[in-house]
Amino acid sequence: MKICFVSPAAYPLLSGNAEGVTGGAELQQVLLGRELVKHGIEVLFVTGDYGQPAIEKIDGITVLRSYPAGAGKGVTPVKIRLLWQAMKKADADIYYQRSGVSGIVALFCWAHRKRFVYAVANDEIVDPRRSAPLADKWLKRLDFRLADTIVTQKQSQQSSLRANFNRESMAINSICPVSNQPSQKAAPAEVLWVGNIRPEKRPELFLRLAKALPQYRFIMIGGPAKGAESLYEKVRKEAEVFKNLDFRGPVPYAEIGGYFDRASVLVNTSTAEGFSNTFLQAWERWTPVITLDADPDEIICRLNLGLHSRSFDKLVKDLEQLLISNTLRFEMGQRGRDYIISEHSPHKISEKYRILFKDLINRFETTPPEVR
Repeated sequence: MKICFVSPAAYPLLSGNAEGVTGGAELQQVLLGRELVKHGIEVLFVTGDYGQPAIEKIDGITVLRSYPAGAGKGVTPVKIRLLWQAMKKADADIYYQRSGVSGIVALFCWAHRKRFVYAVANDEIVDPRRSAPLADKWLKRLDFRLADTIVTQKQSQQSSLRANFNRESMAINSICPVSNQPSQKAAPAEVLWVGNIRPEKRPELFLRLAKALPQYRFIMIGGPAKGAESLYEKVRKEAEVFKNLDFRGPVPYAEIGGYFDRASVLVNTSTAEGFSNTFLQAWERWTPVITLDADPDEIICRLNLGLHSRSFDKLVKDLEQLLISNTLRFEMGQRGRDYIISEHSPHKISEKYRILFKDLINRFETTPPEVR
């Protein structure tokens, strides 16, 4: 079995020594790819051009270079040509996409009669009301129309996909590596925020939170998202005036675990999420989550893994309540840890994907391409 992940922004995570903005979609593909390699599956990645060799082997994964990483958003003939060249070179059984340019991977697979798995990265993708150029919306519909299988992160995405695009999907949880090392919480307590600095993450609300609770220590981690560099600079400069807020900027994935390990609480201020990797990283390290709006399938409320505030004033009260009560934090943190081990372990999630991939290959072997 030969699986190719088409993820233009994944190279910095794969190599560990390239600069660039990556997100949860890229992280999930890299984690899944590495886990599949452990089970004897040949894994390839088509990434952007960060100055690396045309073909490179990293941790058992073959990495193929496509268009320049700084090429900007949108679809261009050069992007299509370079991306398709790399995909053709990969010659995979299945192509998997969870991020990157819309429509292009789907069209390649349709034209070359290859199997295509499309994974939904966030809620906005399955919302037809989302703000996007008409061409981008049309290309996204191609992803949904031409995908042999669509993978979603949660039930609400399945419902939206069915209602808005008339497509069924398979829900598979995100992967979260599990460490056997005990958590070492900071004393005094630390409040953590992690995410790329862009408007929908609403980082300015974390600054307001630090101002509202000056007696506590706040840690903010995040790099500038493409197109939102001015917001990053604004947040960075405003953070400098706070005595109780430490703005760390971008932190490599290999180093981020230590911050979750020390944190007493993770705060999320996003307008919406798919299923945030930061939630998983927090729970894996016995850290409860307080979220303003994003609660995937209301899992935080249903399983009591933290608090869903729904308003800023309530967010302030909820955070103070959690910071005061060591017992409450410990109980929520333990439930989060148990949930990760039960539902998001790499072996369990990769097994679901291995079954999906094998089934997809078997279906193609018994169904003539022209019937597809």
